[in-house]
Amino acid sequence: MQQVDLDEAKIIAEVKADDTHNFERLFNKYHPIIKKMRQKYTIRSFDWDDWMQEGRIVFFNSVVNYDADLKITLGAFFKNNFRNRIFSILRFEMAYKRKAGFAAQSLEELEEAETLGQQVSRITPQNQLMVKETYAEYETLLSPFEKEVSVLLFQGLRPDQIADRLGYDVAKIENALLRCKQKLSRQLYEHR
Repeated sequence: MQQVDLDEAKIIAEVKADDTHNFERLFNKYHPIIKKMRQKYTIRSFDWDDWMQEGRIVFFNSVVNYDADLKITLGAFFKNNFRNRIFSILRFEMAYKRKAGFAAQSLEELEEAETLGQQVSRITPQNQLMVKETYAEYETLLSPFEKEVSVLLFQGLRPDQIADRLGYDVAKIENALLRCKQKLSRQLYEHR
């Protein structure tokens, strides 16, 4: 096993101590791992910026959780963590595609939805408060771009309309919406 060089060990210690001024320098050293993963796996509508954002998040978490005593290099640790993250995104994407097959509704289902709507109208004030708090926490997890896209979506705009309004590709908007949905799902799951 390759030992962590002194400079790298120092930067790792700094990042763990909340001093991230050398983080980018260390990240650039391992950034080819992201390129290799991108060549190996395809995530629909993920552009290079999305890959880099995911890579940077996973790399930061890898550095914070890295333990040199485990006799594994930081590069191998990051590569394994990043591969796991990509697999999670791919699993989510596949589940989302399968869900689309269940979207067709019969007349009976629409009548059931009306009954459900009547039940929803009886939501208690405590439940409303919990939903508001959960949503407020969710908003803090979003980047400024994701928040802007999320607000427009909740205003009823479709991804293509959001792309037109903000001047971006529809793929970039769909990526942002995917990240928003993932964050919202995690937030709702944690509050169960």
